[in-house]
Amino acid sequence: MEKDNINPAHYRQQPYECIEFTENMNFNLGNAFKYIWRYQDKNGTEDLKKARWYLQRQLECSPLYSLLGLELCKDLSRKLEECRRYGKFVVGQYLLLVGILSYSFCEDSKTLSNSIEILDDFIKRIECDEVGI
Repeated sequence: MEKDNINPAHYRQQPYECIEFTENMNFNLGNAFKYIWRYQDKNGTEDLKKARWYLQRQLECSPLYSLLGLELCKDLSRKLEECRRYGKFVVGQYLLLVGILSYSFCEDSKTLSNSIEILDDFIKRIECDEVGI
């Protein structure tokens, strides 16, 4: 099988592709979502730290531009839940993706702050697991 660097296999491991979510978000949120989505298949905690950087930037200085409509948010939530049931996401990862999706719908800074806190804890837990603590 030929290697596809443009649309690699890890982008297609779920019932839906990450881009189906991120194309509906602004730049910062879409990037954070993407890095969290793929962290296990690419660069591990480095990708999670990149996601945190984008979420912090969103919280501090970036407007949302446009909120997701209710029907689109419901559809994306359903798709994300289907991906969770598919079994690839770990619990913390799924909660982070839900948090970003929720923020895209309601633009509540508390939701984004909570997601950053969850991400910080998630990174610490993974780093501890990696060193055997």
